[in-house]
This record gives sequence, C-alpha cells and structure tokens, in this order.
Amino acid sequence: MKDVAREAGVALGTVSKVVNGIPVGKSYQTRVEDAIEKLGYQVNRQAQALRVSQNKAVEVILPDVSNPFYARLADCLCRELAQHSRQMLLNLTGGEAALEQAYLLLPGQQPVCGIICLTEHSDLQIPAGIPTVSIDRALGPGSTCVTSDNYGGGFLAAQTLLKNGCKSLAFLREESARPNETDQAAAVGQPAAVSGAEQAADGETTAAVSVQMLDYNKDLTKAVKDDDYRTTYEIFVYSFCDSNGDGIGDLNGIRSKLDYIQDLGFDAIWLTPVHPSSTYHKYDVDDYYAIDPAFGTMEDYEALLAECHERGIRVYMDLVLNHTSDDNAWFKAAVDYLHELPSGWEPDTSYCKYYDYYNFTRQPADGYAPVEGTEWYYEARFWSEMPDLNLSSEAVRGEIRSILEYWLGKGVDGFRLDAVTYYINGNPDANVEFLRFLTEAGRSIKADCYFVGEAWTGRNEIAKLYESGIDSLFDFPFSGNEGFIANIVRGNYKASDYVKGMLLAQEAFSAANPDYVDAPFYTNHDMARSAGYYGADEGPVTKMAYAMSLFMSGNSFVYYGEEIGMKGAGKDENKRFPMYWSDDPKDPDMCAGPPDMDEMPMKFAPAKAQREDGLSLWTWFREVIRVRNAFPAIARGRTEGADSISDDNVAAFFRRYAESGADGGSAAAGASEGDLLIVMNLRGEAAVKELAGVGDGLILAAVLNTNEESITYENGVLTLPGYSIA
Repeated sequence: MKDVAREAGVALGTVSKVVNGIPVGKSYQTRVEDAIEKLGYQVNRQAQALRVSQNKAVEVILPDVSNPFYARLADCLCRELAQHSRQMLLNLTGGEAALEQAYLLLPGQQPVCGIICLTEHSDLQIPAGIPTVSIDRALGPGSTCVTSDNYGGGFLAAQTLLKNGCKSLAFLREESARPNETDQAAAVGQPAAVSGAEQAADGETTAAVSVQMLDYNKDLTKAVKDDDYRTTYEIFVYSFCDSNGDGIGDLNGIRSKLDYIQDLGFDAIWLTPVHPSSTYHKYDVDDYYAIDPAFGTMEDYEALLAECHERGIRVYMDLVLNHTSDDNAWFKAAVDYLHELPSGWEPDTSYCKYYDYYNFTRQPADGYAPVEGTEWYYEARFWSEMPDLNLSSEAVRGEIRSILEYWLGKGVDGFRLDAVTYYINGNPDANVEFLRFLTEAGRSIKADCYFVGEAWTGRNEIAKLYESGIDSLFDFPFSGNEGFIANIVRGNYKASDYVKGMLLAQEAFSAANPDYVDAPFYTNHDMARSAGYYGADEGPVTKMAYAMSLFMSGNSFVYYGEEIGMKGAGKDENKRFPMYWSDDPKDPDMCAGPPDMDEMPMKFAPAKAQREDGLSLWTWFREVIRVRNAFPAIARGRTEGADSISDDNVAAFFRRYAESGADGGSAAAGASEGDLLIVMNLRGEAAVKELAGVGDGLILAAVLNTNEESITYENGVLTLPGYSIA
C-alpha cells in the first residue's frame, strides 16, 4: 500500500482519526489506526471531528479522493468501519471534480449513501447524474444536498441523512469555503494557505472588526465596585511567561505582564496550582504550605500579591483538596506505617494520624490502587499517583483550616476549588456538607473570602451544590465545544435559547442560594481552545461566542490566550500551549511549554502584533470587557427576557440593576448604574428590530461589531449588522 502512496506522489504525513459521539472500544480504534498506518501514514489522535447528532462516527481528513492513494485509503477505511457498523465522514476539499469522484469512486464495498456540498453562494455545479434534494425530511441515502449555510444547514442535512439510514457520509466544501484549512494542510503534510482574512506583517491572520466601536465606546470607564462580580483571567502558570530563561513560566513572569492583563480590563486572576509537585500542571500537591521552586519563591508570590492589590486585581489560588501527590509527606507517612503494620492488625491513628488522612481498605475495589508490598489499597479516582484525601476526617479538616489560614494570611483573596463533585465519591449530600464546612471555615478567617468550585456537571447538579452556600460554581453547561453557546452560534439552537438558558440557570441557582454569583466561562485548561471550534470562521463567530460568555452575569472567567485566538486541542498538553507572545521562539517572554505537547500552528497573530492592531481579536476582547466593566448591570443585574425582540437569529434580554451605590461603590463618568436592554445578532446576516414600546427613553449606550458596518438606532429602529451587539 505504501507503493500506492508513492505512485500517487503523496508524502507520508499524518492523517486525522477521531472517534466521535458515544465512546467505542480500543479494539475498534486499533483496527482503524492500523488501516491508516498500513498505508504509510501516522495517526493524528488529537484532530477535531465534525459533530453530527449523537451517532458514532469517524472522520478522516482527505484532500482529494480523485488521487488514487486517497481513494484506496477511503476504501480501506470503509471496509474496516463496515465490520463494526460505524459511519464514516469524509472531509474532502475541492469543487465539482471532488464531488463527482466521491460519488463515482467511493460506493465500493461500503457505499457513501449521502453527500453534502456546502457552498457560500449556492452556485456549485452538480455533475450530471447526481441526484439533489433540499434540506428536509425527504433527504436520504443516495441523495446530495447543496446549501448556502456553512453551519446550521449543513448540520441539519447531515443529521437528516444519518437519521434516514446513511451508513457513511462524504462531507464536502467548495474550494473557497474549506473549513480550518490550516488544520487540513497540516494533517496531510502540506503547506497551509492564508486566505479570506487580513494578514499581519508576519503573515498570521487577524480578525477584522469595525472601527465604530473604538470611537463610540472610547469614553466608557469602569464602574468601581469592590465585590465578587469580577472579570477574571485564568493563568496556567507553567505556560504563561518566563522571566529567567529556563523555559518555564513563573510568578515573576506573571508580575511582568500585569500591565497586559490590566489593559484588557481584567480585575482578578486565577493561578493554576503553584505548590510543589513533580508534574508540570501541579494538580498533585506535595506541600500545601510552599511554592514550587520552578515558579519562584514565597517572596516572589508575596510580591505578586502586593502588586496585584495595588492595581485593584484580586488573586485566587487553585486549591486541590480532592487528592494529594503520592509524594506528599502525609501519604508517605501513612504508607510507611502500613508497611510496618503486622498482617491482620488494625491500624491505630494514635500511632500514625496520617492513616486517617486517606481512604485505605484491605478489599480491592474500583477506583482503588494497591499499596505495593502490603495487603492494603487506597482510593485514587484520578490516578494511582493522586491518592484521594479522606475529607470526612476531622484531622484532615483541621489541616484544611490551617491551609486556609496560612494563605489568607498571605493576602490571597479566594480559592478555586478543584473537582468538587469528587470530594466524597458518589455522595452529593456529603459534597454539599463538605463545601459548607469549607466556605464557613474560609469566611471565619476572612469575611470576604471568595470560593469558586469546579463542578463539571449539569445545571440541576450545580444548583444542588449551591445549597452549601458557596459563592460561585463554574457554569459548565454554557462552556466548551459541545456547550450551550457553541450550539447556538452554530445554528443548532435558536438565538433566543441563549436567553432561556440564562433564565433557567438563574432560577435554579437563586432558589438554592439567593446570594450566588454565577461563574460563566467558555474554555479552560482542560478544554480544547475556542479558535478551533468553528472551522472556516476567521474571527466573527469566535468573537460572538466569547461575548456571549462575558455578557452573562456573575464573575466571568477567561483562559489565557483566548483573547488572541490561540489554538490547542487533543491531549492536555496541547490545551496548555505557551502563551503566544511572539512568533519568535527566542523571545524572552516565551515558554517552552509542557513536555510532550505537539506542534501547534496558530490561526491568528501573536499578542504583541495584535496589541498594535486596532482591528485584532485582542482589541475585540478589550472592548467587550470595557463595556462589561462600564455597566454594572451586565455582571450584577437580574436577567429578564425581551421576548418581543428575540427570535432564531437575535437574542435580546434586560439586565435589571437598581442598587446604585448600595455596596459603597461609585460609578465613574461614562458608566451607567441603571437597567440595560442588550440585543445580540448571533448570525451573519443583518437584523432590523423595532424597539418602540419595549422601553422608555432608550439610548444606544455602547456598540460591539465584527465588520465594517455600523450599528444604528434611529426613530425606535435598531439595525444590527451580522455578528454585532448593542
């Protein structure tokens, strides 16, 4: 088969392989990978796949099925997949020729029952003999669909085809509308092309935005509020900024970038764990009372705290309490004691208190790892080198009080709590009780100590955890590539569903804790970065999605690098790629990045170039945060729907906020303390909305736009260009 590749003139590069939907077994994955590797290619296990309904599917990115090598590869994979009743998505580039070749060459052993052609102008010429139908329930096997909608229409067509019996699918785009061309080219070892967007001096693409908002919003200033409603920047310390040339991000590097952080408008930072640990991510703590030497010294940490506070920036520490490292002195002492304990004897905590710090048993069970050389096992739900703490133990809780007291005494403003749904595994009520203990302990030490918890679960489960009285929990249902926001901007959900989702969350969370502060976010260090979510998007869709997150109420969180459209997907190391300060790897600010990360070509220009470009993605983030900070209602107000305005394409809602000065804050000139009507056009086509009768005395207070057209409000009529906000 390698001879076929050579005859076709194809370099032996990398072919994407993704298992999508419901997980499948390793034996099936291995067969698919073997089929690719026998043809001389290496498998790219981190590639993004097209998401189609909940069907099991495999996508293979191929540039041209008319090439004999790719045709052979497609046929080989079809045969393998057919044995396991799996569907196949072929992501093919090219126009009419590719369409014809796909239709004629691929039937073979496993027919391509449906072909979707996505074009920008609906003018792709369908070769004679290929049947076409519209996007409706009649679409089925053997038919072809042509649509001008690159997102919603294509996904609807794909879902309909699969629902109506297709076993495999060829997914094509017109040459001028290829999705994620940089990824495709990299996947087959070909040079990537830059097209469509403007180019910066270094050849990177930058996202275009209208100058209107830069002038219109220039007099807006921040409303100073000393409360928990912040805009927070998440920093993965290892990868952010290197101050000493060792390739590892550190505390002094963060300190050197406080101007950058503050210029964007952030007024809080969350640092991923800084405690000593042998791993690069530090989510397995060796010592809760120290700073990892790779990141700096305790004096460096104290200096960072002091400077942040001088600037009005709060600092949240990442506190990992579900488990420790197996190198933690507590765990080592417990294991040493068990090695010395005679067989059959019961442990006695009066001899070793640390035995009670962990969950030991003589019975093997799921989620438990063996203590080598003994008859004992210990709970370790994440990894054998991350033993779970016994959070029901009074001794452990006493230790936790000491940890809180130590760091709050240093000046830490609050804590991000890791993996709160795993604290007491399988016991939601016990997790609520522990969170109640934790928040009460923190507030007894520092009255305004802030807690935000990671609960990677659904709305109802999050609401349950709010019964503990915790300040905030990350609003996971709105986040990520499969979350509420991504589905709305793709067209899978209506724009109005954004408002409905916020109202449902508001109702559920406030019922559990009237004083809750929502914690919306779009991505974090465990998720693929958002610049890779939307295929051929050159900025507007990505921008609108992040604006939707930042316009939710509460304390909003943004992962470092999202403001410049960094890419990263697949294994965790790729999601924690070095902050893209410069395209020069010798730039002193640049980090080396986590071990084992892959090469990751960026889609947009580096930070230093974007800051100098008034039309960049960085500028968009700054303007969105500027508007968020200027109007207290955005973060602090109560959401009410504006049903007469919202529809499939436009989301409109009120933020009610009438507590001017109640918290001791003062609104600066140019800011507004009153209610807001926010109208978002979440589609690429312009929208015109009649606002007469919606509210008295409406004025156009701020604008956010992603193209050169201006937003207007005249005689009660609001005109919104595609992808814009008023």
